[in-house]
Amino acid sequence: MNTKMTESKDVNVSATPEDLKGRYSNAIKVVVSDSETVIDFALLINEEANNSAQLVNRIVVTNEFAGKIAQSINDTLQKHSKNKSAN
Repeated sequence: MNTKMTESKDVNVSATPEDLKGRYSNAIKVVVSDSETVIDFALLINEEANNSAQLVNRIVVTNEFAGKIAQSINDTLQKHSKNKSAN
């Protein structure tokens, strides 16, 4: 898989077949400290009954990189919306 990770470098990312399946998440929790951002992706289980969730994945990044992730997601969603409305 060849994925553009930064604006100036192409990085070859290796992934196992299991990783490529992805993991479904319907909840997120973000915690920020002075030096890092922790993003927990979770799966809400029977939310009406007990509000429990199962952790699906945790990502720990620098605050600077978290900002880049947020901007990249925002840019991609805006492009998708534009392309969808143009069709």
